Parts: sequence; C-alpha cells; structure tokens
Amino acid sequence: MHLQLFDKEITKVIAGYLFKAVLAVILAVVLCLILAKQIEKISASLTEGKKLLILLEQRTEITANLGKDLAIIGQADEKVDQALLPVDEIVKFVGSLESLATENSMTQVLKFGTPQASVQGLEGKPLMATDYEANLTGNALTLAGYLKKFEYISYFTGINSLQITAPAEFGWLGNSSIVVRGKVYTKGE
Repeated sequence: MHLQLFDKEITKVIAGYLFKAVLAVILAVVLCLILAKQIEKISASLTEGKKLLILLEQRTEITANLGKDLAIIGQADEKVDQALLPVDEIVKFVGSLESLATENSMTQVLKFGTPQASVQGLEGKPLMATDYEANLTGNALTLAGYLKKFEYISYFTGINSLQITAPAEFGWLGNSSIVVRGKVYTKGE
C-alpha cells in the first residue's frame, strides 16, 4: 500500500513537471510568434524607410537640377523680355533689318502691316503679330550673308516666304529682285 501511495505521489510530481514543461513550451511558442510579428513590423518599417530615403534622394537631385535649370532660364527670361519689343518700339527691328541690308551691300525697301493681336502673352498682355515685307536687291552671296545674320537678330521674327527673281543672263550671280515676307511679334499694350 505504501508503494501505491508512493506511485501516486510520483505520478503527481511527474504530472506537475509535465504540466510546467508543456506550459513553458506553449509560452515559448507564443513568445516566438510575438517576436516574429515584431521582427516583421520592424522589417517592413525599415523597408519603407529605405524607400522613402531613395525617394528623398531622387527629389533632392530633381530639386538641384531644377535649381540649375531655373538659373539658366532666369537669364534667358531677361533675353526673351528684351527680344519682345513693345509694339510702339518696332523702329528698333526696322533698324536691325536696315543694318543687315547695309552690311551685305543690298538695297532694301521695307513695308509693314498693321499689328494684330495674336495670342495671350506675358503679364496678361496680348502678343501682337505684324506682317512685313522686305524688297531687296542683291545676288546669291549677299542674300546668303543677309539670311545668315538675320538668323541671329534678337527679335521674335520669322520668314514666311522668300521670292527671288534673277536675271536670265547671270542668274543668281547677278543683281536679283528678292522679296522676303515675314512676321515680327511684339508686346501689346
């Protein structure tokens, strides 16, 4: 009988240890699951942080590039403003055309149309388009020089058509009648 009692006590002690061991395993598993979730959250946070850091670096680079571009545009903005004459100062453009003809040993007669509102321009003022015609006398070489320098005048202008009437005997090498038609854009009032 004494042995039976001893077996019962041993069974209780073993059951107690077994219960504690199972409880410890369950707690360890629960703790591992909680730690795994925490690690997953930290990993996701680090990944998001890396993505944000990359985006910040890209935006910093874009901002630096925009700053450089703005510096370039800022200087060009003044040139654009200077090239876009007020409509009542078209005489400066006429002077440039006359200088081109003189520099290239050509005679020139200019005709200008009436300025017409073209599109909405700077500061809410319309851009004005004025048709013009330059009747020139010269040869192929003087015309080439005229057009080459025309390309670099600092006004908003363009050539719409070019008509050349050359003498039959010398062709382009002789004095030809040349008609240049174009538009010049100015600031409206």
